[in-house]
Amino acid sequence: KPSQIWDLEVNGLYAAKLREALPVSDFQWMTEEESACLNIHELPDDALTKYILDVSLRYPHDLHGTGFPLA
Repeated sequence: KPSQIWDLEVNGLYAAKLREALPVSDFQWMTEEESACLNIHELPDDALTKYILDVSLRYPHDLHGTGFPLA
């Protein structure tokens, strides 16, 4: 299991993302089997297929309200 900590200071991250292509058509839902096999750590940044994930997160109550949301 990989374990890394990246400390990145990125100024203008929002503007940098705006330069990338945005999805406009040909959206498709994944099957449960496809989503179960999806490993987001193996997806290259320049892949032609992009994903939007809708997730539910649970984290300890003591982390609520201690700053920015975790996601």
